[in-house]
Amino acid sequence: MSRFPKIFFVCLLAGLCVVPLSAKAQGVLQVNSASALQQALDGIADGGIIELAAGTYSAPPPSGWTIYPDLNGGSRSFTVRAAAGAAVVLTGNGNSRILTFTTPKLISFERLTFTDGLSTEEYHGGAISIANGQASFVQCVFQNNAANPGSTGGGALWMDTSTVSFQGCVWNNNTSKNYAGAFSAYLSRVYVRDSRFFGNRTNLPGHSDFNVGGAIYVIGVYGTPDMNLLVDNCLFTGNVADRNGNGKTDPTTGGAVFMEDNTNAHFFNCRFVNNTAQQGGAISSYRTTTEIKNCVLLNNTATGSSTNGESLGGHIIILSDDNPDSATNGGTINRPSAQLTVTDSLIRGQGTAITSARQGGGIFAAGDMHAAFGITVVKNGSPESNHAVVNLKRVIFADLVTVDSAGNGTGGALTGDFITFNADSCIIENCSASQFGGAFELIHASTATITNTTFSHNSAGVLGGAFTMFGGVLNMNGCNLTDNQLTAPGGGSALMVTADPGTPQTAANDISGAVENCVISNNFGGPATIYDGFRTIAPFNRLQYKGNKIYPSDTSAFFIDTIGSKSVADINAMTLALADGSAVTKAPVANSALTSPLSIGGILMVPQMSASSGAPGETPPLPAYIGYASSAGTAVLDGTAMRNPSDVVQTFTNTAHTLTVGGNSFATTPVRGLALNIATRLPVGTGQQVLIGGFIIQGPNPKTLLLRAIGPSLPLAGVLPDPYLELHDATGATLATNDNWKTTNLGGVLTSSQVVDLIASTIPPAQNLESAIIATLNPGSYTAVVRGASNETGIAVVEGYDLDPDPVSNLANISTRGYILTGDNVMIGGFIFGGGPGATKVVVRGIGPSLAAFGIANPLMDPTLELHNGNGTTVDKNDDWTSSQQAIAATGLAPSNNVESAMLETNLAPGPYTAILRGKNDGIGVGVLEVYVF
Repeated sequence: MSRFPKIFFVCLLAGLCVVPLSAKAQGVLQVNSASALQQALDGIADGGIIELAAGTYSAPPPSGWTIYPDLNGGSRSFTVRAAAGAAVVLTGNGNSRILTFTTPKLISFERLTFTDGLSTEEYHGGAISIANGQASFVQCVFQNNAANPGSTGGGALWMDTSTVSFQGCVWNNNTSKNYAGAFSAYLSRVYVRDSRFFGNRTNLPGHSDFNVGGAIYVIGVYGTPDMNLLVDNCLFTGNVADRNGNGKTDPTTGGAVFMEDNTNAHFFNCRFVNNTAQQGGAISSYRTTTEIKNCVLLNNTATGSSTNGESLGGHIIILSDDNPDSATNGGTINRPSAQLTVTDSLIRGQGTAITSARQGGGIFAAGDMHAAFGITVVKNGSPESNHAVVNLKRVIFADLVTVDSAGNGTGGALTGDFITFNADSCIIENCSASQFGGAFELIHASTATITNTTFSHNSAGVLGGAFTMFGGVLNMNGCNLTDNQLTAPGGGSALMVTADPGTPQTAANDISGAVENCVISNNFGGPATIYDGFRTIAPFNRLQYKGNKIYPSDTSAFFIDTIGSKSVADINAMTLALADGSAVTKAPVANSALTSPLSIGGILMVPQMSASSGAPGETPPLPAYIGYASSAGTAVLDGTAMRNPSDVVQTFTNTAHTLTVGGNSFATTPVRGLALNIATRLPVGTGQQVLIGGFIIQGPNPKTLLLRAIGPSLPLAGVLPDPYLELHDATGATLATNDNWKTTNLGGVLTSSQVVDLIASTIPPAQNLESAIIATLNPGSYTAVVRGASNETGIAVVEGYDLDPDPVSNLANISTRGYILTGDNVMIGGFIFGGGPGATKVVVRGIGPSLAAFGIANPLMDPTLELHNGNGTTVDKNDDWTSSQQAIAATGLAPSNNVESAMLETNLAPGPYTAILRGKNDGIGVGVLEVYVF
């Protein structure tokens, strides 16, 4: 796949003249002409601001403006912004690049439009080129820029070995004849939030063979730090990586985004609508790790014919084959196969009106058969290690269609070739394939585990109305396969399974595993509900059926090659002898033959909540979608009879939704509440009277947190002027430190500058002297310590923010220890309660006397607690936890001393809360304030 040349940014020539400004004092430097802008860029002081008056500024051709390093080799951090209320346009006039910089300190851009930039030079973007830099763009627009050098792309931006953040930006109608109509990134960390990409494209006349990524292209290189891309709450619409009539013959890929090699990509809360390519209408991945969560993919398409690998993956494609190129050292190194995880997302087509793809209407995924079997490269690794991995949880596939006039339309929702596939709690409905696998088709020794998933009203033309599998291991448990059909003579209106005889280049494979505890009901159109392909010679069909409930609307329940039609009772008694001397018992646990269809349903709501904000141009709130499926009964959703038995409808309500079918009810589970932020305010002293905050990460997965130590920006007298922050693990080992957030202290878990990462979080400290750390931490206990950088004292706040949208692991507790005085110098703990309306408990504890047992001198002898909401209203208060003894004890969080305080709150409304810990009768001493969310 990768023919992308090794890219190295052509650095600026040394010795370029730098013209200083007559005044270099830090502050705001106002500019109102294009000729003055370069002088301002040369002379602005570190920390300064260049403010542009309203107007259009023409970049000097052919290279535009440049931000140079200082003559002494140093660099400056500064901001370039539009004046308040001013419309500022920086233009290349269609004949020039706009801006280039290679300086390592942060450069920020605010409220600027970059338009009509043109690059014909390799490794430069049409508007902006950044190498070995740090940059932040806020509310900027990139439009009508183009990058058309001989081989590289990046219509608006080229980023090389840089860390860049985009917040609230727009990319419109940017182009490249090679790749990345909007931006290209190499060996970088790129954050994109609350932004919009529309009409970017790479299908220009005469485009190159490597025509990928209508909007975005990113690539990492093995043996170096990962390329990281995080895209949150963005809209991609109408982006195109498709073949122009005058273009080359290789298939185009990644209508919106293409990612390659050593890359970790994360898409959260995004919408992909009407994007087009020949592979991966929205998203394309080659050997990358990709996570998609709470996203909506609508009406994306993979175009093309049945030749040359076209029309694969209407919405998403992931590929893995190694090739004999430089990335594999001529085919001798086995690179990791692609991994894709999709959670709480909708993938939906337009039904029979528009074909989604030829194969894999939603997703096409393929492992590395080249390395596994020695095809064009050295044979390397096992079949399992070369599988691509696809994990789906709570995903709705709907209205997806695959059609192939050459007779190989497969996997209306998904086609998997040589993959490890896990699907849990999904709904696949109203999907179709012209030939095989109306919902899913898996081939070539794939391994599948499918649980609690509903296949409803899908269809195929020849085999497997819902599901088709050729060879491998299938374990399907607790699934519903209802009302699926064949539309032409074939086999298996619900399921078709058989062994894979292999090819001259690949091994033959048995099919094994079990279909168990499933409902297989009311499927029709074939001679049998289940087509179980039996072979008398190897490879064999060893698949078993255990404890299923089967109602065959077809002529028979099963059709077995060389044996014929069989009933459920026949299968329950069947043992087949195989040519290798082994035997397979088809039903080790008896299956049930139903006499009528079973009333059954399924329901999911994705994303997990409707969105309260969107990208520029979107009007919030944005809907979530309810996918429901029913069989043998009218579908009644939230009390309303539905017109269609299986469908997808919008909702703006985040509470539970209920589907009723034939007297049976099925409901969504609302997202439970989460502590999005936990903080404590307290006077910071020296020695043992520093501010110590402990927190716990609960769950199976690591979690990314932002810790802040705030002082100068607090609207109080007597604040800590220069907070210093330390992070320790449960053993006391120092993981990270920070003094002044715009300077990263490398070491421990901090391996590179975090300045842009903190800006990209949207919650960096307000003052430069305040401190912050971003860390991805494994589940466990941690401690944050805040002290004065030079042993100063004063009031400070220690805060922990949850930056990770994964609710499986959560920020469950913060416990802060400090010396509590009176008046304004009591301990104040705050938390922001967010997430969803699902049931959640919060326990707040005030601990004092029991600290003496741990060697703490001067403990607070009688702590009292108050809890206030964001309006200052008292929600609860407590003095001595035994006043609510039974409820507190039931949580397992009862204090060990009766005079200590605790409060239990259930189902708090979302919003900020404050807990105050003070001594009864103005007592003073060391106390601990704890907040638990579970």
